[in-house]
Amino acid sequence: FLTLPNGVVHACSGVGQDRWEGAFISSTSRLVLPLDELAAPEWDPPLIKHWPRGGVVARLEQLVLQEIDACSEPLR
Repeated sequence: FLTLPNGVVHACSGVGQDRWEGAFISSTSRLVLPLDELAAPEWDPPLIKHWPRGGVVARLEQLVLQEIDACSEPLR
């Protein structure tokens, strides 16, 4: 049985985690939704990050989809 958090953790096991290369939103319906921008202007100091499409988050999105596919069975 695969839950989304377990799927993300499992998919992350082979991905480098040394620096912040992107961000994503996860939920049951969105799985892993990569973000292009993250802004928290009210923080001190303010935080604004931009990421191009691709990179580690896109790879993580692929890995999660593959993990779900590997654990899925066709409906009968």
